[in-house]
Amino acid sequence: MKIYHGLGNTFVIEDYNQKYDKPEMAIKMCNNEYDGLILVKTKPLEMIIYNKDGSLAKMCGNGIRCFIEYCYDKKIITKLTNLVLTGSGFVNTVILSTNPFFVKVGMKTDSKITIKPITINQNKYIANVINTGVNHAVIICDDLNKALSDAKDIYECSNFNKEVNIDFVKITKDIYLKTYERGVGFTKACGTGALATYLVLKENNIIVDNEINILVDGGIIKAGVDKNGPYIIGPSELIKW
Repeated sequence: MKIYHGLGNTFVIEDYNQKYDKPEMAIKMCNNEYDGLILVKTKPLEMIIYNKDGSLAKMCGNGIRCFIEYCYDKKIITKLTNLVLTGSGFVNTVILSTNPFFVKVGMKTDSKITIKPITINQNKYIANVINTGVNHAVIICDDLNKALSDAKDIYECSNFNKEVNIDFVKITKDIYLKTYERGVGFTKACGTGALATYLVLKENNIIVDNEINILVDGGIIKAGVDKNGPYIIGPSELIKW
């Protein structure tokens, strides 16, 4: 069983085997210890990812970096630039360094942002909903602790119905992100959430930079836009082979 992490977001990675029941396999192998199961297919190169509760995810920004390192370690890939099929379509990846292992991931996004005011436990929030491969609701918080205490109720409310990742953003001298992920709960990092945060802040003229550092519990992830479109940059690391 091979274990990798991207900024504390942990994954079991295995070659695809059609014999196994994938949701049951994800639950068993993650054992409530790891965030997800990634399966590797070739011809074309494809990432299939299940959350630890057995639900299928379309895309994972941290997971795909771990996927690329696994494929590089096993010599499934030899080039630095690789196109990967995900549940959200093809995604371009570039290995920037191998020690430490850093990957730039070109991200699929729906640039439309939908504003959803919500009230949870008498607390009012403004959710900025955007798709960055998976759906995210970005909430800029004044009182982060209060918002985090409402996280599960926000995730389960009728606006989102357990189908949207909830991103809580606190802006001080740093931009801090905490994500409550579908099928996982709170995680130490979320790549698609980092990009969602960047795009929402940019749309609301809170930032003007083409690239920013976003602080997560597992470290720092870069998010930005260049001539090829939106992207994230971050590390991955082998924990156990």
